[in-house]
This record gives sequence, C-alpha cells and structure tokens, in this order.
Amino acid sequence: ECKVRDQLTRPEGLRHALSLWFPEQSRVYIGSTERPDFFAPLRSSFRLYFAEDFGRALANVSNNYELYAVETLLFFGSSGTVETLGYA
Repeated sequence: ECKVRDQLTRPEGLRHALSLWFPEQSRVYIGSTERPDFFAPLRSSFRLYFAEDFGRALANVSNNYELYAVETLLFFGSSGTVETLGYA
C-alpha cells in the first residue's frame, strides 16, 4: 500500500490523475507541505499556483490556521478539487 501511495503522490502520478479531469494548462492551486520545486515536472502540463504566489494578498495572514482558512475557502470555491489521500 505504501509503494502505491508513493507512486500516486509523485509528480508523474499527480500529472496523470489531474489529466483525467482537467485539460492541459488548467490553473491548479496546490496546497501541500512539499516545496513548490517538488511539483516542477507538472509545470509543463498545468499552470501551478502556491500560497507563496499570493504573498501580497496574504501579507496579513500571520499563522498557519489563517492560511488553512484561506485554502479552505479556495477549495470550496473552486470549479474542481482533487485530493491525493482520502481522509475519513
């Protein structure tokens, strides 16, 4: 199970999963604990965005709880969402 999960959450696995639902060059916001450069291979297929890309807009966000709230609003306000791991 760990090997499969690892494959599915690597950039190539993520690219494949995203391509099932979204056309190439779709805007994709990634909320992750991984550094943005981890996702660099996806840039050839999708327009990637991270919290760091919105530094000016998030200048008043002072802690991770506030950032989580902003990301939750993005998640529920988006036209499509994908999670790599299901949480029960």
